[in-house]
Amino acid sequence: MTGLHIDKRSRNIIASAAHAGPAADALLTRRDFAQRVGVSVPTVDGWVRKAGLPVLRIGRRTTRIKWSDGLRFLEERARAYERERLQQRKAKAKRRAKP
Repeated sequence: MTGLHIDKRSRNIIASAAHAGPAADALLTRRDFAQRVGVSVPTVDGWVRKAGLPVLRIGRRTTRIKWSDGLRFLEERARAYERERLQQRKAKAKRRAKP
């Protein structure tokens, strides 16, 4: 999960985008999706390749991201990141408690 963390700013963007974003079925280019969630296009490309951000293939090289799928992916990543952070804090506290 390293390298795929979603910071507080991005979580806020996700929350506001869910209400003010395009229709749930809107198909966005990688660039449009990146701009709407506040990350770079290479970050979106990495999410597609490494983390399973779902894309629709239109032709051989053209892809689109369904807005609702993208939001669901980001929400799942944020939850996974928070779970990982909680586990790290628990492990750190456990190490400190040992004599």
